[in-house]
Amino acid sequence: MDLIKKDKKKFIVNNQITKINDTITKIKNQLFIALVAYDEYYKKYYTITLILFITSSLVTFIEALRLIIIEYINKNDQLVINEKLLTTLINVLVLSLGILITILSSVVRFKNYREILEKLREKQNIMIEYIDKYNKQRNNLEFLHLTKEDDIEIEEIEKIKNDIAKYDTILVSTNILQFLTTKDLIRYNKYKKKFDIDKNDMILQYQKKLKDLKDKENAITLEDKKILKMLKDEENAITLEDKKILKMLKDEENNLQKEIDEENNGNCFKFLNF
Repeated sequence: MDLIKKDKKKFIVNNQITKINDTITKIKNQLFIALVAYDEYYKKYYTITLILFITSSLVTFIEALRLIIIEYINKNDQLVINEKLLTTLINVLVLSLGILITILSSVVRFKNYREILEKLREKQNIMIEYIDKYNKQRNNLEFLHLTKEDDIEIEEIEKIKNDIAKYDTILVSTNILQFLTTKDLIRYNKYKKKFDIDKNDMILQYQKKLKDLKDKENAITLEDKKILKMLKDEENAITLEDKKILKMLKDEENNLQKEIDEENNGNCFKFLNF
């Protein structure tokens, strides 16, 4: 009976760890889409705002330039410029720029770019926060599984399950799809798949290069071992040769000493006979 309870606890722990891993993967996918959407909305908002700023400044510049030109014309009667025509052209240009400013301002208000950017940023922060919380709960489960494998209390598991259920509820309300059209969502998912493929290709290339470097390192090591063995053999061969030469010199020395001794003995014998 205890064995059945133990296996059941292990199954619940492993099941919760698997669920957390799946949830983290989903959150990361949504976070990626939220980041891409934020970048696109920010780019549009920044571009329109910049155009509005430049256009407004241009209108002010044109109005000031018109006054300067008219004043200059009035002071110089020799200039042949139709003041009315010039004023009309400038008014048309200013009016066109004013219409452009109105249209762009209406687009910004209608699209609610600022509000969307703020909400996307808020939801990104929530997803990042809860990825960290899920990771902590997974670490807690893994700690229980490793250190208290035989003594895991069901209350500890239930507490973690309840916390995870609360996280799930909060994340359900963190919906970024309300800011995206179906077309945008399909495009972002395709971009995500391409990003994953490129990332996997980079990882594979890195692993291949790492393997090639290790193979080269091993090859160099084997070559070094061969060279070291050759040097060792040469050293041993030189040592043996030296030993042979030393033995030959020793033998010659012994023979010479023997001859000297024999000669000395012979001289002594002759001296005694004399």
